[in-house]
Amino acid sequence: MMFINQRRCKVKMYKLICLDLDGTLLASDCSITEKNLSTLKVLMEKGVKVAVATGRSAENARYFALKLGEKAFFLGNNGTVVGIAGKKEYLSQHKIGYEKVKGIFKIANDIGANTIFVSENTLFFNNQEEYDKFITHKDSWELVNEKSVFFKDEERFLDEIAKDKINIYKCMLFNSKNKSFEEIRRILEKNGDYELYFLSGGYFEIIDSNANKSKGIMVLEKHLGINKEDIIAFGDSENDVSMIEYVGHGVAMGNAVEHVKDVASATTKTNDEDGVAHYLERVYVELINA
Repeated sequence: MMFINQRRCKVKMYKLICLDLDGTLLASDCSITEKNLSTLKVLMEKGVKVAVATGRSAENARYFALKLGEKAFFLGNNGTVVGIAGKKEYLSQHKIGYEKVKGIFKIANDIGANTIFVSENTLFFNNQEEYDKFITHKDSWELVNEKSVFFKDEERFLDEIAKDKINIYKCMLFNSKNKSFEEIRRILEKNGDYELYFLSGGYFEIIDSNANKSKGIMVLEKHLGINKEDIIAFGDSENDVSMIEYVGHGVAMGNAVEHVKDVASATTKTNDEDGVAHYLERVYVELINA
């Protein structure tokens, strides 16, 4: 069945396909299935552009984009970094500045939470035991094109950011000892100019307020000379909502959270049922068979 949820549905030959990774393009074992991969490669050979749009780091996103080809695009860290798989330079980037990182540290210390700060390809953390628990608990997390760095000195870490020796694009906030997640959300919204996502793993992702997946897509619109009506996007989680709402046709995965299904134009099969390929084969049936 093509459209399980058939609201605002208008099928056309979209020029750009944007794909979340975890829970969307990737199966539960963190792989791109052969069916998804072959379908996307056929469409790219016929001129359709493809971008992966993920909360993973920029270089992790590039790793998966390269599986599609050097001309594929990627949006890393929830759209804070946009690039082309085969080119080293980024098309755009939105860092979390020194003052905002300092503010996150203060909030984390006040509420007894742990933090992981993410650069282009590095996860920085200051509590080894809690970091190991967090990464182990996140079954879908795979350190690809990434490294982990433990730091003891918060002030030295901030100094490196102030001197632009480290670029921070995202923070993950987790395991607060004395605040509920709703309380944390209120504190973050009150004390900082951030874009916030609460994800199913039980943690917050924090990025700069000037960035999200939809704003990253706007960069690709300008680069490719297209408009949002020319774009179809797939997602499953809260950090996909801006993208699903923004594009011409947003598709929720069968395993998506209810909020994503509510704002999407349609719903496809789950990520473990090749939901992306299942949907695209019907949208692009004429092009694929041409």
